[in-house]
Amino acid sequence: MVISSCSEYGRSVNATFEELSTLVLTVVDAYRKHQGDLGPPYKSRCQAWDDRNAERRFAGEWSRMPFRNLHSQAIGFLGRAEDHLRGCAHLIAADGTAYSPVSLGRPVLTASATTYWMLDPEIDLTERIRRSMNLKLSALQERGMYADEDNDDVFRAEIEKEIEDIRRAAQSAGLTPKKTKKGRHFVGELAPTDTRMLRELVDHLDIPLSAEFLYRIYSASIHANLNSGVHTQYEPNGSHRDGVGDYSVTVDLDKMAQYVQIPAYAFYTSCVRTMTYFGQRTGPFDAQALPALTRLSTIAAS
Repeated sequence: MVISSCSEYGRSVNATFEELSTLVLTVVDAYRKHQGDLGPPYKSRCQAWDDRNAERRFAGEWSRMPFRNLHSQAIGFLGRAEDHLRGCAHLIAADGTAYSPVSLGRPVLTASATTYWMLDPEIDLTERIRRSMNLKLSALQERGMYADEDNDDVFRAEIEKEIEDIRRAAQSAGLTPKKTKKGRHFVGELAPTDTRMLRELVDHLDIPLSAEFLYRIYSASIHANLNSGVHTQYEPNGSHRDGVGDYSVTVDLDKMAQYVQIPAYAFYTSCVRTMTYFGQRTGPFDAQALPALTRLSTIAAS
């Protein structure tokens, strides 16, 4: 089988795919426009302000400004979600794309879920720091694998020092640094998997799909396996012989909307939590984002 075109949507619906693209861009642009000032000095008595005032308890060699670094982590994950969702929006209306918009759904979900998990209003500041430490440890140990592959002993030594600094800081804060049988460092309990973090966000979205299902379905597109085409249809071009021929891949508008709306809602939900944590008003953001999300859901259900 030869695929001659990755997305022959048809001239009659091009404008509608462009509308779908515009709706997703409206959501990400709403955050960019209305997120407010998420940096210090924080608004008095917001959660970020309270956490920042307790920073000295956790400062040390591992970080002189642990809560500001934590805030950078959380905002950074949301920024990556925004970047991928914006890319998805552009690809929806692009010529010759059928799979790539869906592939970007998983990083939007996982990055949004990570920010949502980090800024959980129900946890105390020690637990928030513990989560930040575990994210940092995971990143450092992955970098350690890069250093090993490159036989970079200097880089590996720097990483080991950072890991040890975090372990000492955890002990000073009354937390327990641990190590798995395979040598993975963590504090208290292992950082949750992407799916587990996503589960918290999906529960808030109140949709009849599990986090595990969503992760698998978007992963299929990322890995370009045989299940990555569940949202597409194949249309033969001309004659075929023994099942071999020229095909075009088509995507229905409602199918694309279904795959896009969940990451868009996840991003929106994480934005609201972030803005609330930093004491920013969410009303202007809601006023711009929610009508776009509602219209997106209407298209998905059509």
